[in-house]
Amino acid sequence: GRPSASRAARSETFEFTGGEWLQVPTGATTPTSTTEMASGYDPMRQELTLFGGFGTTFNNDTWQYIGPTDGSFTLFGSGCDTAQGPVGFTGTVPNINTTLDLTFSNVGSAESVIVSLGLSNQIWNGIALPFDLAIVGLAGCDLLAAATFVDIRLVTGTTAVYSIAIPNVSALVSQSLYCQGFPVSKTLGIVFEGSSRGGRALIGQ
Repeated sequence: GRPSASRAARSETFEFTGGEWLQVPTGATTPTSTTEMASGYDPMRQELTLFGGFGTTFNNDTWQYIGPTDGSFTLFGSGCDTAQGPVGFTGTVPNINTTLDLTFSNVGSAESVIVSLGLSNQIWNGIALPFDLAIVGLAGCDLLAAATFVDIRLVTGTTAVYSIAIPNVSALVSQSLYCQGFPVSKTLGIVFEGSSRGGRALIGQ
């Protein structure tokens, strides 16, 4: 947390992805809204330790942040509208031993959605992200997630769902999967209709 413009103490928690800060959910047991605390990161244990600070009074509490227990799905960047408006993009809670469902809605006249998946939103095959997609007819639209793996799903109505089974492997906890969807039609070859925002699935347990 930090003071807001009104000087009120805040209690949000953010994680840095390497390119931007993303808010992550925390459990019910958290420090009180605090400012002027001291913190340090232990890379061996991969834990952040927080000490002291000032809320309504000075305190000497010590807290350790080990990351969220449940996974989270958040959006980042900007998408490109189809003729019908912004592409909707949601994801279920991505915990190990569950299925992550990515749902793309409001895809206009598109017949299918191309889904790109990767482990970075900073670089892909040596190309810095975001990357302008003029090469596929989407000038001014960006590739936001590494397209390490690409698949396609048919649209039913105005929605396409892509499902990913997450193995029950503890080493996956706290790893991030980045994704994005591109509605396409095939009237005269493959025509890209627009793009979703980028999605980050932070895997939990």
